[in-house]
Amino acid sequence: MSARDWTAADAVHLPYGRVRDEHGRDIAGARLGDHVVDLAAFLDGGVLAGLFTAGRLEPFLEAGPQVWADVRGALLDAVHSGADERLEESTRSLAGATELMPFEVADYV
Repeated sequence: MSARDWTAADAVHLPYGRVRDEHGRDIAGARLGDHVVDLAAFLDGGVLAGLFTAGRLEPFLEAGPQVWADVRGALLDAVHSGADERLEESTRSLAGATELMPFEVADYV
């Protein structure tokens, strides 16, 4: 996917979720148009990458508002740059992927 394929609306929303790709690998990511940004791959080498390596969102959600803002800021910077190699390499097609529950519900009454 190329940066030129993304719309302004895609960059505004960036909803988080989980998918299982066509190879059976669980990915925690942010939706960008008809694609998902694999957050573990996007943040690879950074201190926040470990929050997503298990393909789950719970560690990220538990990390709190400052981390949420940091990850969103990194994504927005990459999208708006127009040519971010990390973003290009970590973006996967949603074609063939299966949506998963975004997080495990801990307590429901």
